[in-house]
Amino acid sequence: MRLRALLDRGESQRASELAQHSAAAEAEPMAEALCATGQADAGIALLDRINVPSTPGPDSAETATSAPPSLQRAQWLAVRGLCALAAGDRPQARALAAQARDAFDAQPAAHAAYRRVLQRLIQGLDHRAANRPSATG
Repeated sequence: MRLRALLDRGESQRASELAQHSAAAEAEPMAEALCATGQADAGIALLDRINVPSTPGPDSAETATSAPPSLQRAQWLAVRGLCALAAGDRPQARALAAQARDAFDAQPAAHAAYRRVLQRLIQGLDHRAANRPSATG
């Protein structure tokens, strides 16, 4: 959770350093930190090794300390989108943002903290779109 808190505060470099020197089991924040510090290939590779179910299985037991798998999937999609954006793959980042938004919309009671990654992705897409040179110009 410490990695996620650093990332939520915009402290990507510190999060990356912590990710490299910790045995944290939070692969998504580690991947996000890698992508945010110019190591998109490593972040994408880490995310691609994670098996996150798209929906809760029949044997899933939700606890107070873990998010339902559908929220985990939504976060995975958003982090993967951030990494795609960092790697320069804007179309994939846009598609992943749409998928993450749909997954979050399926969980309307989800705490806003879960949606922060998606918010960063949307802001990144908006920022890059605003800074692209126009075709007329």
